Amino acid sequence: MDLLIDVSTPDAAPVLVPLLQALHRRGSEWAIFFTNDGVKALSDPQLAGLLHLAEQAVACEFSWERHMGHAPCPVTIGSQTNHSMLAANAARIIGL
Repeated sequence: MDLLIDVSTPDAAPVLVPLLQALHRRGSEWAIFFTNDGVKALSDPQLAGLLHLAEQAVACEFSWERHMGHAPCPVTIGSQTNHSMLAANAARIIGL
């Protein structure tokens, strides 16, 4: 996998949308992990519409429950173990 994107801020969507579109145009393989209040970025419909392009899109279960309650999560619910597996398979990691 070319890139893992860690999202830990709810303000990430305006940066993520053009980044994910560029990664798709380039044919890059990427995954994304949402944690802390970065899970709130998943409420952006434009961002959520791009996540099917990811190899994996995971939200931290604890963070989701803490910040979004019982709302349905649009991506896979996971843990820091999932994050560790994604990081181990990524050539590069960026954080937003």
